[in-house]
Amino acid sequence: GVESLRWSAADFSNTAIGTNALYSLNGGSNNSALGYNAGFYLTSGSNNIHIGNIGTASDTNLIRIGDANQTQTYIAGITTANLSFDASALPVVIDSATGQLGVGAFTTGPQGPAGPTGAVGPQGVQGPLGPQGIQGFAGSIGPQGTQGATGPTGPVGVQGPQGDTGPAGPIGIGPVLVKDSNGTLVGTYLPFVFVFNALRTVDGVFMRVNGQGFIAPFDAQGFSGYVTFASSDCTGTPYTFPIASSDPQSGAVVIPQAVVVGKTAYVIGTSSSQDAGTVHSMLGSVYPWGDSTRCFVQDFAPLNGGYYVFAVSQKIDLSTLNLTPPFSVQ
Repeated sequence: GVESLRWSAADFSNTAIGTNALYSLNGGSNNSALGYNAGFYLTSGSNNIHIGNIGTASDTNLIRIGDANQTQTYIAGITTANLSFDASALPVVIDSATGQLGVGAFTTGPQGPAGPTGAVGPQGVQGPLGPQGIQGFAGSIGPQGTQGATGPTGPVGVQGPQGDTGPAGPIGIGPVLVKDSNGTLVGTYLPFVFVFNALRTVDGVFMRVNGQGFIAPFDAQGFSGYVTFASSDCTGTPYTFPIASSDPQSGAVVIPQAVVVGKTAYVIGTSSSQDAGTVHSMLGSVYPWGDSTRCFVQDFAPLNGGYYVFAVSQKIDLSTLNLTPPFSVQ
């Protein structure tokens, strides 16, 4: 191999197979090295065998096989040679620190614990029947045994005749309803939910249109209320007037309410409110204020020196309701 016996000059009877095998040898003989770097560190020792082991500088008359990379050893021809009958045979021992093999003497240790009892052997052949013995005295009555398990349930019996019908219960109290002049249902009655001023309150009705539920004011003439816009031509975002307050920030609406004008419901949502100072006009064709010939009123005084608070609304088309005033509570 490459660089094998690199420094060996006057040595003899050395065999090196593998790269760097017996690389450092310079003064030793009768050495054999097999494998990469086998016997690499051996310098002057003799009569050594290194297989897959780098050795040491002073190795003499020894055998080294493998290194720390090998963790298991399998050698044939050992388990088939039984030397237990040979009185001169010695046990093999191993130095756990260096891995060196050696022999030692047998020593008798203390007797080990008794092993477990072996399995019961097979039953022997039954012997012939002996003669019958004399009948013994009757023994005492043993204790009563435990109660047995409950038996299965029997089949269901025939159904009996039907009993008499009981008396009718009291009539329940249903919700109070609002209907129009044709008896068409408007919604559920809610009394006094809108206060326009100190002298006038308006009832409410809970309606549901296209899955949208809201509370709208009403009186005998139908729906009532008013809507404002942020533009003088009454276009753009509609605002409705849920309550009056001296504090513009107290007008946040938590219950969906609506003002109904003609066939359009302006439903108050939960967005933040705006005070009347930001609104320039008011729809005038609805009760209680306004001029039916125009759609807005520019001048509108706040209540009791406070503010009218308006909330952003969405429009719902009620053209399909076909409700005819006046409305009544039933």
